[in-house]
Amino acid sequence: MVGISTTTTAHPEEAQPHVPPNGGRGPRPRPVYPEPAQTVKNLVIAAGRKAARRCSGGKAPAPTAAAAG
Repeated sequence: MVGISTTTTAHPEEAQPHVPPNGGRGPRPRPVYPEPAQTVKNLVIAAGRKAARRCSGGKAPAPTAAAAG
């Protein structure tokens, strides 16, 4: 179980934004998703138990001298 806010939303992995048609005047329209975002809770429930993966918590490893720059 991962602790997140109940209001966190996201789009399904397969969701792709599209650009609405341009009327020819004004700024170009921005890409939008065809469906509104869903709560992460609903996405997890829809994915089911078989999609679950075990992960471990804790501190991230300290950066190495090479990564520090």
